[in-house]
Amino acid sequence: MSNCREVKVFTISNLTFLGQEFVYKLRHIGKKADTNPTESMMYQEAVMTSSDDCAICISYSGETSSLLETAQYLKMNKVPLIAITSMGENSLSRIADVTLHITTREKSYSKIAGFASLESISLILDILYSSLFSVKYHSNYDFKVKLAQKTETRQINNQIIQEDEE
Repeated sequence: MSNCREVKVFTISNLTFLGQEFVYKLRHIGKKADTNPTESMMYQEAVMTSSDDCAICISYSGETSSLLETAQYLKMNKVPLIAITSMGENSLSRIADVTLHITTREKSYSKIAGFASLESISLILDILYSSLFSVKYHSNYDFKVKLAQKTETRQINNQIIQEDEE
């Protein structure tokens, strides 16, 4: 990820929120990143993605047809592809260059909610972010702080979270 021009995150449904949070973090250290706002735009984004970029596809089952079609377009363009998906073999993991496995404790349809899988995906994205951050720790930290100082203007009255005056 550190050597690519842009990180593109492809997800569907509620996983889109996790992808958006990851993109938000990347952009706050100056890494160009984006995610698909709608499922129908995934195909166009994948076709326009080049081998200078990298892609992350997130799918619990690894069998979502729109995500698999997107992954095929990415592979045609020789885009390095990271899959974040369940353990066990699935179609997405067979397409990806690297597969990062999430906990696989929830059934596809009979689960109450995706508690374990969502936390697992979030953890993996946090590990990816912190690893990328650490590659250029000082410059990423400086960029993040300067960006926040310029764009996050609000009155903080809580002494616990107030920044020290310099």
